[in-house]
Amino acid sequence: MPRRGQAAAERAALEERLRALEERVAEVQSRLNALVFMVVGAAIVQALVQVAR
Repeated sequence: MPRRGQAAAERAALEERLRALEERVAEVQSRLNALVFMVVGAAIVQALVQVAR
């Protein structure tokens, strides 16, 4: 019986670590998306500046 309790506790700890990892991945993905939009925006601005000259 103690074995089942230990397995359940390990499973719960693993699930918690997985949730934390998922949150971190989502945060990194969000930051990467923001970076991509910033780079694309800068490229568009640069292209408009070149056209305006």
